[in-house]
Amino acid sequence: LMQAMLALGGQRLEVKEDDLKRAERSGAMKKRDAVQMEHVDRARQHATAADAKSAGNAHHKLGEHSDALACYDRAVALEREHGGDEARLAALHSNRAASLLKLRRPEQVLSACDLSLQALEAAATAEAPPRRLLSKVHYRAALAHELLHE
Repeated sequence: LMQAMLALGGQRLEVKEDDLKRAERSGAMKKRDAVQMEHVDRARQHATAADAKSAGNAHHKLGEHSDALACYDRAVALEREHGGDEARLAALHSNRAASLLKLRRPEQVLSACDLSLQALEAAATAEAPPRRLLSKVHYRAALAHELLHE
């Protein structure tokens, strides 16, 4: 509203990303969606689940967690389109949880962890679930619970 009033008066008020994040953290404004359309558009360029996952991993390492999340979402969609190997889906949902943790979205982290555990359970019928992945999922869920109680 303030920005519109200043614009009508011929002045500009510049709101930077850091200002928005600070306002979200303080509760002065509602949190925006973790993934915006620009992130989805960039993620759509990946044609395979493996490419999308690899790009997500690269974004995550660079601290670009919204882009990472969009890539992991794209990888999940592509994996499901092509039969959906449960072990790969479990890893992708675990990666989604990691990005969501960095974005401070504990409820969504818990949901991603649940999806990962469900996929691990489905994959366990064929073979034992990878212990390392199982540990990561439980650890990420525990961190989400800590965030909920801050």
